[in-house]
Formats: sequence, C-alpha cells, structure tokens
Amino acid sequence: VWSDGQPYNADDVDFTWKLWNNPKFGAQSTVGFPLIQSTTISADKLTITFHLSQPFAPFASIWTDGLYAPLPKHHFASVDPSKILKSSDNLDPQVTSGPFTMSESRPGDHYTMVRNPKYYQAAQGLPYLDKFILKVVSSEDTVLKDLQSGAATSSWFLDVSKISAYKAIPNYTVIANPAASNYEMAVFNFKNPILGKDLEVRKAIAMAIDHQALISTARQGQAVPLCTDHGKAFNPGYQADAACPTYDPAAANKLLDQAGWVKGSDGYRSKGGQKLEFMYTTTSGKPWRLADEELIQANLKAIGIKINIKNLQASSYFGTFLPNGQHDIGEFENSYNYDPDDGSILQCNQIPVNGAGGQNYSFYCNKQLDKLVLGEQQSGDPTARQQFFNQIHQVELTDYPFVILYSPTDPGVAKNSVHNYLPGPLGASETINVWKWWCDNGTC
Repeated sequence: VWSDGQPYNADDVDFTWKLWNNPKFGAQSTVGFPLIQSTTISADKLTITFHLSQPFAPFASIWTDGLYAPLPKHHFASVDPSKILKSSDNLDPQVTSGPFTMSESRPGDHYTMVRNPKYYQAAQGLPYLDKFILKVVSSEDTVLKDLQSGAATSSWFLDVSKISAYKAIPNYTVIANPAASNYEMAVFNFKNPILGKDLEVRKAIAMAIDHQALISTARQGQAVPLCTDHGKAFNPGYQADAACPTYDPAAANKLLDQAGWVKGSDGYRSKGGQKLEFMYTTTSGKPWRLADEELIQANLKAIGIKINIKNLQASSYFGTFLPNGQHDIGEFENSYNYDPDDGSILQCNQIPVNGAGGQNYSFYCNKQLDKLVLGEQQSGDPTARQQFFNQIHQVELTDYPFVILYSPTDPGVAKNSVHNYLPGPLGASETINVWKWWCDNGTC
C-alpha cells in the first residue's frame, strides 16, 4: 500500500509510464518508455506485462530507480500533467511508498523524514530509525564544522581538499565505496564551431590533460583512473583494457602544428582568424573542481590553448546552462544507475531541444554510434553486450565527444555509533540503504 493506505498496484505502474510519455508532463528522460506498445494487467492487479516494439535490456532497471519509480495514480490522476512537477508534491510529497515519509519540508534549510508505518517491510522492524533529517548547507566549511562539533551524524560528497581534516575528526570514520561507477567528465559542446568540427583539437586536449595529477592533487587521491563512461561497478560495461589516451603534451603540440594551428607571441594558437580559446565551466562551491580547472588550464596552455574559467551554481548549471548549450567545455560528475546503458549521454535523440530533453550535453550526433547503443540496449547476453560497450568506448576514445577525467571514489563520513552506513556505488546514493541504518543505544 501507499503511505496513505491506498492500494499500490499495477494501475499505478500503468498510469506512470503514460504520464512520462505525455509531453505536457515534461519528463527529464523517457528512455525506454516510447517502446511500450501496450500493457496487460492481471485480474488481481498485482502483475503488469509490457509489450515493447523491440528488445530493451535496461527496461526492468528503469523501474527500480527513484527517478522513474511509479507514482500514486489516486493522488495525481486528477491533476493536470503540466502542473505536477510544479506542485507542492515536488519538494513535499504527500503520498510515498518507501521506508520514510516527509514530515517537514523546508526547502533550502532541511527536510525531516519519519518512519512510514505502512512500509512493506514494517513487520520486520524496518526502517530501524524513527526519524532522520536532511540538512541543506551552502558551504563546505559548514559541513566540516558541523561534523567537528558533533552536530551532524553523517555527510557525503565531501570536499576532498579537506579529506585530512575529515579523517582527523574523533569518533567519526571516512567511508568510500570501492566499487565506484561514477565518472568525472569534460564534455565538448559540438555547437562550438571549432570543437564541433576539429577532431585534432579535441584529440590534442585529451592528450594534454594530466589525469594522474588531477587524481593526486585535485582529488587528494580520492579517485581512480578511468577513461570511459563505465566505472568498475558495471559488469557488463567496465572495460579494463580500454585504449586510454596517453598524457603526451609533446605529441599534442605536434598534432596541432600539423593541423595548422600556429602559436602567436602570447603562446596561444590560431588559424584562419580563429583562436583556440574556450570557456571552461563547472559547478561552483567545490574546491576540487576549481583545482581540476586550474590544472587543466595549465595543461592546455602548454599546448597553446587558452582556457577561461566561469563557474555557476549547480541549479543554474544543470537547469539551463548545459541543456541550452551555453558551454564550450563543461565539467561534471555523472553515473548510470542499475543498468550500464549509456544512451542518455550519447544518442542523437538525447540532445536537448530548447533546453529540455536528454542529457547529451555534447550535442554530438553519430548515427553509427546510435546503432551500437541500440545493439547494447537490445542484447540480453552480458558477453555480447560487453562487446557493444567496447565498440562504443572505441568511438569515445577516437572521436572524443568528451574526455573522462577519472572515476571519483566519493567519500562519506559517519559517526562511529552509526551502523550499516555505506554510500552506494551508483551515483548520488548516500542514503541508498538508509532503512538499515541504526545507532548505538538509539542515539545518533
């Protein structure tokens, strides 16, 4: 049942996919849903069968993630689809199905969750916690101070430039999931007249970036080498023998020389009245990202490319800046969830249109790559699917729609009195097993 006691059944699932396919709703992504031709619901409404127009291996995993989880039909069916995402339910959901319900919503300050007595595992004593509070802070310094004072029980996605300080806090432990799937990427905007047309420039940039320096200096060791969009958590997906670009600024310089990009007296290159000068942008407030930028800025200066840094708040960066293609080179962390399908960042139909749609922020369209993505999506055999991923990686590492900088091992920190705390390996998932957290003597 839902948290209000109403039945949770196949009608909710059927309602949800139709809602997501409704253009008035404004879904961030509809990957997989347009393939649905029809559905069949059992008489007891406990089973729904989807009839797809073609095989789609990631289909089952779509429904396991909170982003696409079924919505309560009885709560939303009478609401205009165009108004659902703008409703109060967006930040203060009234009907839920998980281990907790929202008891207090204070956007920009905190959210209080309390145990859902109608949770399907309530009879097993889950969740263990009566309540937990998500506190919103605007400063990494505030996070550190709250932990040092004991005011916070845990935190995640820490400022790795302060990792030594976090490790030094008494009665707390820094924890990172070793099987990371995340990747830090720098996307090239193919709307840029140089980046979109000049492969030599994109390749030279990839060759000039010192990935190990990013890991050891900017990330303080809190990352592992990776050059494709599949971290070690994915099998199939991860390719240990991928042909990663070698850090070789001399070869990058030679490549640009041969392509006719000439260094001027200021050390920067130009050709035909065009300068190799780009804006590099990421989210503000993350010191390691600033360190990334400064290292990459120096790396690219060494091969005659000028980088101007401009950063924005995450809400603006992901809300309008990237989707509207206002970047030249944009850095951010990304991950897939329970399935390694990477169509969301690669397929032509995932290019944002008028600031809405998919997450192909490279605005890169390659019909041959689309066929490879279709192949991995339709392959249910893990070995065969890995072969498609390997071919996809080859395109990524020869045509360079983006550069994968490293795989972050995003650390969390929790009081020693907290048990079962382990951030998940897949994306933003500190609370992925929060229903299993418990604290000594009931005090966190």
